[in-house]
Amino acid sequence: MINHRYQSYNCQDRTNTDSRRLTLGFTYKQYDIHRKFESKGILPKPIAYFELNGDAFFSMEYKECVSLTEKAAELSEGHTWRFVLVERKRAMIAYLLQIVKILGIFHEEKIVHRDVTATNFIVTRTGQVFAIDIELSYDLGSPARTAAFTLGTPGYMSPAQTACSEPAFADDIYSLGALLISVLTGLLPNRLNHVEMELLEKSLSWFIESRSLVSLITLCLSEDPASRPSLSEIRHVLELYDTVLTTTSHKTPDYPLNMQLKSVEAILTEGFRTVYLLLAKAGKAEIVTLLLFNKYFPDEEQKLFIVHTDALPNGSAKIELSERDLQILAVELSKQTDSTVLLLNFMSKAVPTDDGSIISLSVCNGFSGKGLSLFYLMGQTLFETNPFDLAEIVNRIVAYQERDGSWVTTRSADNNRGDKVTGFSHGVSGIVYFLLSYYGRYGTQDLKERIVAALDWLTQQRKQENGRLTWTVSVGNKIVDPWLEHGFSGVALTYIKAFEVLGDEGYKRIASEVLSYHPLYITSNNCAFGNGLAGLGEIYLEAFRVFGDRAWLDRANAIQGALLNSCYRAKGQCYWLDGTQLNPTADFWSGNMGILHFLLRVTRPNEVSFPIHLIA
Repeated sequence: MINHRYQSYNCQDRTNTDSRRLTLGFTYKQYDIHRKFESKGILPKPIAYFELNGDAFFSMEYKECVSLTEKAAELSEGHTWRFVLVERKRAMIAYLLQIVKILGIFHEEKIVHRDVTATNFIVTRTGQVFAIDIELSYDLGSPARTAAFTLGTPGYMSPAQTACSEPAFADDIYSLGALLISVLTGLLPNRLNHVEMELLEKSLSWFIESRSLVSLITLCLSEDPASRPSLSEIRHVLELYDTVLTTTSHKTPDYPLNMQLKSVEAILTEGFRTVYLLLAKAGKAEIVTLLLFNKYFPDEEQKLFIVHTDALPNGSAKIELSERDLQILAVELSKQTDSTVLLLNFMSKAVPTDDGSIISLSVCNGFSGKGLSLFYLMGQTLFETNPFDLAEIVNRIVAYQERDGSWVTTRSADNNRGDKVTGFSHGVSGIVYFLLSYYGRYGTQDLKERIVAALDWLTQQRKQENGRLTWTVSVGNKIVDPWLEHGFSGVALTYIKAFEVLGDEGYKRIASEVLSYHPLYITSNNCAFGNGLAGLGEIYLEAFRVFGDRAWLDRANAIQGALLNSCYRAKGQCYWLDGTQLNPTADFWSGNMGILHFLLRVTRPNEVSFPIHLIA
């Protein structure tokens, strides 16, 4: 059943009554097109159309299916297209050829689809592809055509569609090119600049081994509609590629593992320049990462960024951070060239905020996070930190340890017993990470026993997921998350620390096994530090530092390549979009600053450390 209420709008001014009438018209039009194509087998069969209380409803036959987006993820399993198995590549090409056929039928009937996205095609269990959600389609042959209207999906809309121009078949060719980006790279197409063709071709070539496919995509995305290929030409390239696949061996293809340092640093410079424009409010992690950048780049860049960094607090009368965060910031400022002016400027506006009543034991806004911050400040000359403060935090944490070695980390009104979260930021593994850090310097046998008990509990919590042992988010939540903040990679980070501090090979084996579940050449729309590739890359670098195995550096380099080729670059600026973001942010956890920290660190893995003092 489909119900539409105000899902499209006209480029001309309309009253609410006109908008309602237009919306009803779109829904009926969709029903009418389904009826028209019923014998073609390219749309689910229509059942009924009716209106109720001013809303329009359209029912159609149910299909047991998944979206093309889901099917692409299923076939790739997170691997870049280069490393997808040949038979799976051929399956995807077969789906794409069906989509080309569907669009051909639309165009034969003088209908422009106008929303050709991977989510608007479904794949049944038998491998048949159907189009859905065609309410934005436009009938060029209708004598009662409506005025051109906008809306669509960001990254898929042609320049003409974005400008609300008269719809044309070339709009669907453009969108088809964007769809190819989506299913062949795993990236949402708005991640990349479609105008700078040379940059686009280089980025696509990192993910896709076929020059003909890369060339096809860039032609589809040509700004000039006349330069875009026809559907028959697209079908020919896809069929030829499929033929090539039948003769392709299963040998691992060559891969450009390392990018030239000059190219990396150019993107870093553009990224840091861009992030200044995004800093509406700079926190500790964001400012410290900017300062870290200053340290490693040429004098002229340092001078530029010193000026910008000095200007950051000038837009407000004060900088509100906790006393611990201000102390960490002061330590980092003191390490800069010509730091005196910077330090005085920042600290003159510093207003320590109340930490409030800390009730959580976790790394995120809890006692473990406070302990990690104090641990970082130990030995710094600017401030005196009392070791007894750390000992008090440790005593408080161990006092709440359960008999099985765990901690109850979340409680709610409907669950008096609470839940035991496994993850790094909010759960047991983050608490253990802090205790390991403390034990490495001040530990006692009793604390070691408690840490081992907690690690034993975590080890016992591993569950089978697709034939592999890994952690769910919590005892009560059986979702498997792959990233640092909530997922199994963050738990693996604690096992890396456990091997470093305790020397038990079993912890190294578990961490290595779990992290190896990720594809070596991974692709994902999640690129940020907390829940994406940047955080995973940081964990790989910790594994390289502690284990000494270069395979982990190779994995970090592969993530570097994925990130450097999935950023939006234009006019000297560069940024990343995380998840479904439509606009970039500077945030360390979910935005560009955490990504930039990883990219800076991976070029200097022996100099830049894991940013535990920035995330605690």
